[in-house]
Amino acid sequence: MTILMKKHEAWIFLEAVDPEKLGISDYTKIIDKPMDFGTIKENLKKHFYKTMRQFLEDVELVFSNCFLYNGEASQVSQMCKKVQEEYMGLCE
Repeated sequence: MTILMKKHEAWIFLEAVDPEKLGISDYTKIIDKPMDFGTIKENLKKHFYKTMRQFLEDVELVFSNCFLYNGEASQVSQMCKKVQEEYMGLCE
């Protein structure tokens, strides 16, 4: 997580999305299960994940939520793709 969180483009995923602050009131209608790197880091500290798969699913959920809400071509999704590429490299 530390490596992903330090990636320049990852800043947008460090905290939970605040729909009110960002003026995106439809966010919770589109995204069923919000996830962010800060929450994942806290879950790791609290030993929330029982399996590696649970951890990986939450990391991947950050990416899929981003693409779903923002669309593949958006600037935010382009940032997400760079972080996802780093993640994929770490998983190899």
